Amino acid sequence: MGHPHDSLFFAAFGRPEDAAGLLRAALPREAAEAVDWTTLERAADTLKEVGKNAAHADLLFTARFGCAPGTVYFLLEHKSYVDPAVTLQCLRYVVRMQARHRREHPQDPDLPTVLPVVIHHGPRRWNAPIRLADMTRLPPGFREGLDEQLLAFGVLVDDLGIRTDAEIALRAANDRAHLGLRALRDVRVTADVPALFRGVRDFLHRLAATVDGAEFISAFFLYVTQVLDLPGEELRAIIRTELRPPQESHMASTYDQIFGSGVSAGISQGVVRGQIESVLITLRARFGEIPARVERVVGATPPARLADLVARAAVVDRPEDLLTDEGENDPRQKQEP
Repeated sequence: MGHPHDSLFFAAFGRPEDAAGLLRAALPREAAEAVDWTTLERAADTLKEVGKNAAHADLLFTARFGCAPGTVYFLLEHKSYVDPAVTLQCLRYVVRMQARHRREHPQDPDLPTVLPVVIHHGPRRWNAPIRLADMTRLPPGFREGLDEQLLAFGVLVDDLGIRTDAEIALRAANDRAHLGLRALRDVRVTADVPALFRGVRDFLHRLAATVDGAEFISAFFLYVTQVLDLPGEELRAIIRTELRPPQESHMASTYDQIFGSGVSAGISQGVVRGQIESVLITLRARFGEIPARVERVVGATPPARLADLVARAAVVDRPEDLLTDEGENDPRQKQEP
C-alpha cells in the first residue's frame, strides 16, 4: 500500500494555487522575485520516462520568468524520512527531462531550467547531502582545483520539522495548504490528538464552509487515522467534542456528510468515504478531470479493496487503468459501448 503521506501531499499541493506559496518560500528571495507566479500551472509532463518504480508523489509545475524570456520547471517532491539518495534521484529526473527536450526540440540551443524542491516532514532533522559533489569523497585540493568542472547540482530542501507556526503560515497560500503542512509536520509526532485538532480547528471550519472543502477534510481525516492507527470511533468522538460548534449547523452537516454515523468492523463509514476521496483526489491531481465511469467504479469498490486502489491511483498511467481489475464492481460497465 502507498504511504498515506502521498495522498495528503497530492490533495494539499496538487493545484498551482496551493503550491505557489510553498515553492515561493523555498526559493531565495532574489530567485522568487524573478518568477511570475501568476503563470504557475501544472505541467502535463508526468515524468513517465523515469519509469514505473519512480517515487509517485512528484508534482511538476511550470512558470515563466517575470523580467526575461524563459520557463522554469519546479519538481515538487516530498520525503517523510531522510533519504540519502534524493539528490541523485532528482538529478535523474532533471537529466531525463532535459534529454527529452533536446530530442523533441533539436534546434533549441537552450535546455529547460528544472529546479527540484524537496519538502521534508520526517521526525528527524534533514542531514543528508543536498549537493551531488558532497556525495563523493575527494582528496584535499582536488575539489578546489576542479571546482568549475565538478557537478554542482543540488536540490532545495525545506525541512518542515524545524519550521515554526509562523514560518508554516508563510508557506501556505490558503487554508487547504496550511492544514496540509500542519498535518505533515505535526500528526506523526503528536502526543495529544485532541490538542492537535484544536490547533487546526479554524482551518477545518473554514474549509467546511467551502464548496470543495469536504473533499480535502476527508483526506485529512484519513491521513490522521492511517498515520496514528486511530480507531474510527475515537476520531468521531474527537470531532464531536473538538470540532463541531452546535450553533454552526453548516459545519455539523459537513462533518456528518464526511464521517457518517455508522461504524462497520471498527471503521467509520466516513473513513471509508475518505479512502474513496483519497483515490479521486490523487487521480485529479495527476490527470485533471477524470471520467465519470472511473468515479462510479471507485465509489462502488468494497472497503476491503480500497487500500489497494489508494496505492494504484498514484502509479497508473491513465485513470482508466485503475479499472483493469475493478470492472466487475460496476455491472453497468459492460452495457456501455
